[in-house]
Amino acid sequence: MLVRNHLGPHEFEQIGSQSEMIIGNIGTIVASFAPSVAGASTEAAGSQVGLLSLANTLSRLVAGPLADFTSPIPTRHPSGELHFHPKRSISRAVFVFATPVVLLCAFVWMAVGIVSVDGVWFLSVLTGATYGMIWKVMF
Repeated sequence: MLVRNHLGPHEFEQIGSQSEMIIGNIGTIVASFAPSVAGASTEAAGSQVGLLSLANTLSRLVAGPLADFTSPIPTRHPSGELHFHPKRSISRAVFVFATPVVLLCAFVWMAVGIVSVDGVWFLSVLTGATYGMIWKVMF
């Protein structure tokens, strides 16, 4: 039983779209904090893109196998009943619902904690992790 059977397309689109908004505008976000020194915002934006990509990749490599290992994998018996493995007790929905919490932390940090370009790394890492996690767990 997949999580996407329980969630409508709107829930998934909201998490993915909000992450894509940050990913698509990370250069502008960095430029708004970077000093007006020639090339400083370009270099800082490149670093943030690298952090986003790294967090996205690592979260896909970790969240996917972790969700597969800990989530119930139903087996269908000849009678038609679904039986779940007793040792795997965490629902895959926990991973799906954890992603908005991580993204919320990123948004709160952006609203409260970022005062210079040095604080944008946290936003980049959490956004990349959220984006990678939601795609890997849902599909």
